[in-house]
Amino acid sequence: MDARQLEGAGGAAGLNRLAGDHVTSANLERHVQRVRDAASRRALIVAAEAAGAAAYDPARPLRETLASLDAVALGLSAGADTRGYRPLSESMPGVLADLEKAAAASEHGGVFGVPSGLSDLDRNTGGWQPGELIILAARPGVGKTALALGFCRCAGVPVGFVSLEMSAVSLATRLCAQIGRVGPARFRSGNATPREWGDWRDAMAECARREVWIDDEGGQTVSAVRARATRLQRQHRIELLIVDYLQLLTAHGERREEQVAAIARGLKALAKRLEIPVICCAQLNRQAAPQQGAKKRPRPGLHHLRESGAIEQDADIVMLLDRDTDATIGEAGQACDLIVAKHRNGETGTVPLHWFPATTRFEAGTRAPEPKGYDNYQPDDRKDAGF
Repeated sequence: MDARQLEGAGGAAGLNRLAGDHVTSANLERHVQRVRDAASRRALIVAAEAAGAAAYDPARPLRETLASLDAVALGLSAGADTRGYRPLSESMPGVLADLEKAAAASEHGGVFGVPSGLSDLDRNTGGWQPGELIILAARPGVGKTALALGFCRCAGVPVGFVSLEMSAVSLATRLCAQIGRVGPARFRSGNATPREWGDWRDAMAECARREVWIDDEGGQTVSAVRARATRLQRQHRIELLIVDYLQLLTAHGERREEQVAAIARGLKALAKRLEIPVICCAQLNRQAAPQQGAKKRPRPGLHHLRESGAIEQDADIVMLLDRDTDATIGEAGQACDLIVAKHRNGETGTVPLHWFPATTRFEAGTRAPEPKGYDNYQPDDRKDAGF
């Protein structure tokens, strides 16, 4: 092939692109679906043109035109819907597979989903499960993003992280601090030792090896999150999606409660569609904050979820991070709690944690002998007794 023929064929770049688009048996199902979708679109175009022509014909009864269009639309939607109703018997192999997976995982710590890094939590959940929507809620400044990054750090699988508030660089800095256990404040103040510089470089190298993709565009709609996450999974096979945070997403609806409900439903549908767990941070309302003049601070509950009860309704797991932001934190960290207030497929309970602000890191830790400052704290209550 001479230069003129190569240019006529689209050039070297065109030939490389053509070679990369060849069909193989590895992605046969996806190509078959694309062909089906193209055929349905052509049929829809033909039906729409025919309906338009019929609508302009005054001699044809309107009822007949509408009935004909309805029949065409019903046929197209039936052809596009490859799932529909299925007999219960088809689900039995999946039931058995899940039980066998859980039984096999019991020999290796009981985690058969995506691990959280918190052993007490993983023992109850078996890890984050495909199709689940997990809500991590707290008041501002308590540590939602830090704990979400901890879940990202411990996942051990490809992760997509949607950050509507923080930049990708800020998240990467926090993740490096968690991995290296070195706070960035040491470097900003000029007090970092050569050893700390070495630890930081090692943490950066480890962080760069992680299969984590960050989308830090603000003001996204839930539809945009869905489209981008779907594309990311096709490209990189992510097994966990983290969204930070729910109230910064937008959706259609006249009232904010309707919008939040639509967002929660959209995220749950996304988890089922991609067959991966979706962890979404959310804010608690002002009632969960310490009240001025009160001797005790309120313990967060499901009723503190901000703006919509639909969050609780659509979530499979709701976790509430409880930390006293006014407490003095020593070298041993600050004792705090991760309250599992709802668990659709397991028990509720409390996971004791310790918070280290210098490295923005939460670690599993033993509950303090007597948690102080709780309103109506009852240690014998099952929800407060741990798993």
